[in-house]
Amino acid sequence: ITWSSSLTSLRNELDSFTSLTTLDIRWYSSLTLLPNKLSNLISLTIFDINEYSNLKSFSNELGKLTSLTTFNISGYSSLISLPYELGKLTSLTIFDMNRC
Repeated sequence: ITWSSSLTSLRNELDSFTSLTTLDIRWYSSLTLLPNKLSNLISLTIFDINEYSNLKSFSNELGKLTSLTTFNISGYSSLISLPYELGKLTSLTIFDMNRC
């Protein structure tokens, strides 16, 4: 999913893709909220979500993505904090937060 200046949130239906292994969402300048139900993507191994100028934080629910090996959150100019629960991602081998 790439580039939109008007999208402000992702629909909760995204959580029904429980076999999804890669989620790449980038360049949504108006996105301010990610759905908590993203934690239902239990097979997700690569989560690449970058270049969001208005997203300030991530949900604690991200700590439930235990299959995640790669997490790229580059380009968050407004990012204030990361949830403590990210420490539960024991399979994580790549964590890129360039330009945050």
